[in-house]
Amino acid sequence: MCKSNKLIAVLQVHDCTGYSEQSGSVPLSTAVNYWIEIKNALVGQEKYVFINIANEPFGNTATDNDWINEHSSAIKSLRKAGLKHLLVVDAANWGQDWKGATKTSAQTVMNADTLKNTMMSIHMYDVYKDDATVNTYMKAFADKHLPLMVGEFASTHGTNKPVAAQAIFDRAKQYGVGYIGWSWCGNSPAELAPLDISRSCNSTSLSTWGNLLVNGANGIKATSILASVYTGNIIQPTPALRRDMEIS
Repeated sequence: MCKSNKLIAVLQVHDCTGYSEQSGSVPLSTAVNYWIEIKNALVGQEKYVFINIANEPFGNTATDNDWINEHSSAIKSLRKAGLKHLLVVDAANWGQDWKGATKTSAQTVMNADTLKNTMMSIHMYDVYKDDATVNTYMKAFADKHLPLMVGEFASTHGTNKPVAAQAIFDRAKQYGVGYIGWSWCGNSPAELAPLDISRSCNSTSLSTWGNLLVNGANGIKATSILASVYTGNIIQPTPALRRDMEIS
């Protein structure tokens, strides 16, 4: 279905969310074993699939070294198993990286990838409530020429917790950062319902957040382009990445 609609699939495991702070969550190694288990379904789809190793796999009680060492090990295991897809690593602290481990140590984790095909994913919710915070985070990656995506964000998060969504749109365009809005529909409990992009999963009825994401300034309609695998055109790198390529 993704191919027929000229989309790239971002596959993800949610079982590890908030480990070990959240009850019932499982370690990152469980997600690694799953990807290896379904390897035959993934091989040959490298141009069409990102493997987001695990959703927010470490809560606030995990140490910086937990995030660094476990992801480094996961990347090595996936490469050893023969998976050559782009790997996506969610940031520490439920994806929001408010302690800064990911921003500081992203390169260390990326160095574990023999194929040099890993990127970081920051989830921007209520920690990112103003432009200055958004800018500081994205700029840190741009200055180091490291690939980053905003893997989740919305215009609010819970009761009275605003998110600087417009700043995320604007800074993402400035720094060449991709983004994915969260999420189509079905968010619960009630205080998370404003995260729904559509009303009752109806594609013709966007929520206030959904309308901003799709139709707003620097939103999806204004900035998105087809992946080069569907167009045959090479996507030009951002200025920051271009400088890095020239240095290399």
